Amino acid sequence: MNKISKKDFQEITNVHDSLELQRDKFNSLSLDLHAKVQAVINAFVEEHENEIVVISCEYESAQEKLAKLVVKQTEKMDRYSSERSDSWHDNAGVVFSDWLDNWTDYSRQIENELETWIFHGSDLIHSEPNNLPLAIKPKF
Repeated sequence: MNKISKKDFQEITNVHDSLELQRDKFNSLSLDLHAKVQAVINAFVEEHENEIVVISCEYESAQEKLAKLVVKQTEKMDRYSSERSDSWHDNAGVVFSDWLDNWTDYSRQIENELETWIFHGSDLIHSEPNNLPLAIKPKF
Protein backbone atom coordinates (compact mmCIF):
# COMPACT_ATOMS: atom_id res chain seq x y z
CA MET A 1 0.00 0.00 0.00
CA ASN A 2 1.44 3.33 -1.07
CA LYS A 3 -1.55 5.52 -0.53
CA ILE A 4 -4.73 5.82 1.52
CA SER A 5 -7.76 5.82 -0.70
CA LYS A 6 -9.38 9.18 -1.33
CA LYS A 7 -12.66 7.95 0.20
CA ASP A 8 -10.99 6.61 3.36
CA PHE A 9 -8.86 9.71 3.77
CA GLN A 10 -11.91 11.93 3.38
CA GLU A 11 -13.76 9.97 6.08
CA ILE A 12 -10.73 10.22 8.42
CA THR A 13 -10.48 13.97 7.72
CA ASN A 14 -14.18 14.50 8.44
CA VAL A 15 -14.02 12.67 11.79
CA HIS A 16 -10.77 14.47 12.66
CA ASP A 17 -12.37 17.84 11.92
CA SER A 18 -15.36 16.90 14.08
CA LEU A 19 -13.04 15.92 16.93
CA GLU A 20 -11.12 19.20 16.67
CA LEU A 21 -14.37 21.20 16.64
CA GLN A 22 -15.41 19.51 19.92
CA ARG A 23 -11.96 20.21 21.37
CA ASP A 24 -12.31 23.90 20.45
CA LYS A 25 -15.75 24.03 22.08
CA PHE A 26 -14.39 22.39 25.25
CA ASN A 27 -11.43 24.78 25.39
CA SER A 28 -13.78 27.74 24.99
CA LEU A 29 -15.90 26.52 27.93
CA SER A 30 -12.78 25.88 29.98
CA LEU A 31 -11.50 29.42 29.36
CA ASP A 32 -14.91 30.83 30.25
CA LEU A 33 -14.91 28.87 33.53
CA HIS A 34 -11.38 29.99 34.34
CA ALA A 35 -12.34 33.65 33.79
CA LYS A 36 -15.39 33.28 36.07
CA VAL A 37 -13.38 31.56 38.82
CA GLN A 38 -10.69 34.23 38.56
CA ALA A 39 -13.33 36.95 38.91
CA VAL A 40 -14.68 35.29 42.08
CA ILE A 41 -11.17 34.99 43.52
CA ASN A 42 -10.38 38.62 42.71
CA ALA A 43 -13.61 39.78 44.37
CA PHE A 44 -12.88 37.64 47.44
CA VAL A 45 -9.33 38.97 47.76
CA GLU A 46 -10.57 42.54 47.37
CA GLU A 47 -13.30 41.99 49.98
CA HIS A 48 -10.91 40.41 52.50
CA GLU A 49 -7.72 42.32 51.63
CA ASN A 50 -7.28 43.84 55.10
CA GLU A 51 -7.83 40.50 56.83
CA ILE A 52 -5.39 38.77 54.49
CA VAL A 53 -2.71 41.39 55.21
CA VAL A 54 -3.19 41.11 59.01
CA ILE A 55 -3.19 37.30 58.94
CA SER A 56 -0.10 37.23 56.71
CA CYS A 57 1.83 39.61 58.99
CA GLU A 58 0.88 37.76 62.18
CA TYR A 59 1.63 34.40 60.57
CA GLU A 60 5.05 35.49 59.34
CA SER A 61 5.90 36.95 62.76
CA ALA A 62 4.91 33.74 64.56
CA GLN A 63 6.72 31.67 61.92
CA GLU A 64 9.97 33.59 62.42
CA LYS A 65 9.73 33.39 66.22
CA LEU A 66 8.92 29.67 66.17
CA ALA A 67 11.73 28.93 63.71
CA LYS A 68 14.26 30.70 65.96
CA LEU A 69 13.00 28.89 69.08
CA VAL A 70 13.10 25.48 67.41
CA VAL A 71 16.57 26.05 65.95
CA LYS A 72 17.80 27.12 69.40
CA GLN A 73 16.31 23.96 70.93
CA THR A 74 17.72 21.61 68.27
CA GLU A 75 21.15 23.19 68.77
CA LYS A 76 20.90 22.45 72.52
CA MET A 77 19.87 18.88 71.76
CA ASP A 78 22.69 18.49 69.25
CA ARG A 79 25.26 19.78 71.78
CA TYR A 80 23.90 17.38 74.41
CA SER A 81 24.19 14.47 71.97
CA SER A 82 27.72 15.38 70.89
CA GLU A 83 28.89 15.37 74.53
CA ARG A 84 27.73 11.76 75.11
CA SER A 85 29.90 8.66 74.92
CA ASP A 86 30.01 6.19 72.03
CA SER A 87 28.21 3.57 74.12
CA TRP A 88 25.40 6.07 74.81
CA HIS A 89 25.08 6.69 71.05
CA ASP A 90 24.84 2.94 70.47
CA ASN A 91 22.06 2.52 73.05
CA ALA A 92 19.87 5.32 74.42
CA GLY A 93 21.35 7.70 71.84
CA VAL A 94 19.50 5.91 69.04
CA VAL A 95 16.13 6.99 70.45
CA PHE A 96 17.52 10.44 71.24
CA SER A 97 18.82 10.78 67.68
CA ASP A 98 15.38 9.89 66.27
CA TRP A 99 13.82 12.46 68.60
CA LEU A 100 16.33 15.09 67.44
CA ASP A 101 15.60 14.17 63.81
CA ASN A 102 11.89 14.77 64.43
CA TRP A 103 12.65 18.23 65.77
CA THR A 104 15.05 18.97 62.90
CA ASP A 105 12.39 17.93 60.38
CA TYR A 106 9.85 20.12 62.17
CA SER A 107 12.30 23.03 61.97
CA ARG A 108 12.63 22.56 58.19
CA GLN A 109 8.85 22.40 57.82
CA ILE A 110 8.46 25.69 59.67
CA GLU A 111 11.17 27.39 57.62
CA ASN A 112 9.68 26.10 54.35
CA GLU A 113 6.10 27.06 55.27
CA LEU A 114 4.29 29.50 53.06
CA GLU A 115 5.65 33.02 53.25
CA THR A 116 2.14 34.39 52.89
CA TRP A 117 -1.26 32.98 52.17
CA ILE A 118 -2.51 34.37 48.89
CA PHE A 119 -4.49 33.16 45.94
CA HIS A 120 -2.64 32.52 42.68
CA GLY A 121 -5.09 32.45 39.83
CA SER A 122 -7.48 29.58 40.25
CA ASP A 123 -4.91 27.56 42.22
CA LEU A 124 -6.04 27.93 45.81
CA ILE A 125 -3.25 27.42 48.31
CA HIS A 126 -4.08 25.13 51.19
CA SER A 127 -1.64 25.07 54.06
CA GLU A 128 -1.24 21.70 55.75
CA PRO A 129 -0.78 21.74 59.53
CA ASN A 130 2.58 20.82 61.02
CA ASN A 131 2.64 18.33 63.87
CA LEU A 132 4.67 19.44 66.86
CA PRO A 133 7.19 16.77 67.92
CA LEU A 134 7.04 15.35 71.43
CA ALA A 135 8.44 17.41 74.28
CA ILE A 136 9.69 14.25 75.98
CA LYS A 137 12.06 11.79 74.37
CA PRO A 138 10.37 8.44 73.83
CA LYS A 139 11.46 5.71 76.25
CA PHE A 140 14.41 3.55 75.23
